[in-house]
Amino acid sequence: MTGPAIALSILTILCWGAGAFFDKLSLIYLPPKAVFFARLYLAFILLLVPMAMAWEETRLAVWNVDKRVIACLLGTVGFTYAGMYAYYHALNLSGASRIIPFCGIYPLVAFLMAVILLKEPVAWSHILGTVLVAAGAVLLGR
Repeated sequence: MTGPAIALSILTILCWGAGAFFDKLSLIYLPPKAVFFARLYLAFILLLVPMAMAWEETRLAVWNVDKRVIACLLGTVGFTYAGMYAYYHALNLSGASRIIPFCGIYPLVAFLMAVILLKEPVAWSHILGTVLVAAGAVLLGR
């Protein structure tokens, strides 16, 4: 990975970690379903202006590519939000220190799908790293 990619990945990790912490805090006050929808409403409100500003560019980009991209976009929205809904319920039922690391092995699914379905190249170091990360997440989840 390049330096900028590493820096952005670290920022992602920090943001997602802080987001998960605030998810758990929110569940102290609200049930999982309310947190799920309140987060969607708030995201919509906060992103309404940037979405409006990017509408024409986005519309043209989607309109001018293979229409199978619509299925991909539906897949990312459907699976991401179904996972978030399940995550909030799991987080409500157990401690953040258990659920968050355990749910953190989701990249394993993406890794396997990329290797199997997209035929992306894989090295033994990738396999070993994936196994170690998954094992660590399972151990943290116990």
